Amino acid sequence: MNLDKNNHAVEKNGLSDRYKQMLSIGVFAALLIVIYLAWSIWWTKVGSLSESTKNAYVEGYHVAITSEIHGRIASLNILEMQRVEAGQLLLSLDDADTEIALALAESALREAVRNSKQQNFNASYDQVQVEISKLRRKLAELNLTRREPLLGKSVTQEQIDQSRVDLELAEAEHRAAKLRSLSSQVYAGHEDIKASPAVLAARAKVIEAWLAHQRTRIYAPIAGDVVMMSAQPGQGVIANTPLMQIIPQNTMWIEANFKESQLATLRVNQPVEVIADIYGDEHIYTGRISGFSAGTGAVFSLLPPQNAVGNWVKVVQRLPVRIDLDPEQLQAYPLKIGLSAAVKVDTSNRSGSPLGSALHRPELRETSRWSLLEGQAEADKIISEELAR
Repeated sequence: MNLDKNNHAVEKNGLSDRYKQMLSIGVFAALLIVIYLAWSIWWTKVGSLSESTKNAYVEGYHVAITSEIHGRIASLNILEMQRVEAGQLLLSLDDADTEIALALAESALREAVRNSKQQNFNASYDQVQVEISKLRRKLAELNLTRREPLLGKSVTQEQIDQSRVDLELAEAEHRAAKLRSLSSQVYAGHEDIKASPAVLAARAKVIEAWLAHQRTRIYAPIAGDVVMMSAQPGQGVIANTPLMQIIPQNTMWIEANFKESQLATLRVNQPVEVIADIYGDEHIYTGRISGFSAGTGAVFSLLPPQNAVGNWVKVVQRLPVRIDLDPEQLQAYPLKIGLSAAVKVDTSNRSGSPLGSALHRPELRETSRWSLLEGQAEADKIISEELAR
């Protein structure tokens, strides 16, 4: 009797454990189904409408500073890592040679103006000589006309012959005077001395020498931080040799390297969220895709891959994508070239073609230029001084 009761209790406990086991499996399976459905809904609504990567870095322009002329560094006005403003003096070259060249050019311009003035005076003088020779020829004609009727009376044949010779000489002198006048007019050529070819050429030489003298002082073309500075006082400089670089801080962007399998949904002008490792979640930058590289990073490497070899192995390629950031955010939270970042692109708006053309940014292509107005004013001042003498 007791044995039957024990067997019944064991069977009942076994059924209870089996039921609990089946119930646990059912609950676990239901939980997996709920998780899968939740993930499917999230992927449909959110996950499939974005692409992200942590292979992203801060990039920016590297503006190489070079000298446009040969020379020796006389003074250095900045230090490595110093912030400079556009138009700030960076360094000066020894300007003794350029000062001498400028003085010689100014002297040549003064001489050209004086020669042009003299040529104009000569042209005027020769023109007067033409008028004088014309009057002498007219006088010789009158003398011959008056004497010919008096031949045999009060005028001899010898006097008539002399009058004819005088007329021929006067005509020859008149022709010679006209030729001299034409010749002097060719050299003078312009009533306005400033338009004389010789003066214009000498003026251009003054401006050229002035510009070379100005180039002994090297100014910052843009605002930014000085890096990779090799210039030192007393150092000889060869034209177009890099002396330093300036990194502008207001034109940073993010270069994100997306896998080729992620590029199908990316479009130019799509919004992007960027988290820089330097700030973490403290600040999230906002930006937009502004362009795609023309090729993958491997193509433009120093040793590009050779895919035609026998031991080829397929490797997923990455394409650099440029992401422009909000300049105001860059001012509040500045970045440096090379810093790491993570990006997330909102791909919900897929209008436009994949790998479309980059946005136009004309404001990033301008910098300060040399103005010749001051050099032109200096040359015109010299011309005016010489004309006033």
